[in-house]
Amino acid sequence: MRKMPGWVILGMVLWAAWAGARSPRAGRFQGPTNFPFICTACKAEWATDAAGAKALFGGLPVYNARVVCPKCGQKQAFLAAVCPYCHKSYVAEFYQAGGHGNPGSDLCPHCGKDILKWRRKP
Repeated sequence: MRKMPGWVILGMVLWAAWAGARSPRAGRFQGPTNFPFICTACKAEWATDAAGAKALFGGLPVYNARVVCPKCGQKQAFLAAVCPYCHKSYVAEFYQAGGHGNPGSDLCPHCGKDILKWRRKP
């Protein structure tokens, strides 16, 4: 089998990079479009888009920050995590406690599976 010259391989790599850069989706990160929230005081659940989440937080959304619940008016609502196994929303106890320290595990209250183990999968 004949070896391909280096300049041919380099040309193919450069062409692939050029074609990828010209793609209509190049350079546009598509972040999450739906942000679920759960109030720990009244158990209300709602979702908002990226602009609404930014307005609630005054910037980028973070899991351990409390926001005002539109139903009860208390500042006890959190950005909810979505379980990758059962696809239900929940607020981790770790975030309710302020998000400090090492959680060790993040168990879904609906199915009982450890979300941190799912995140550590290679």
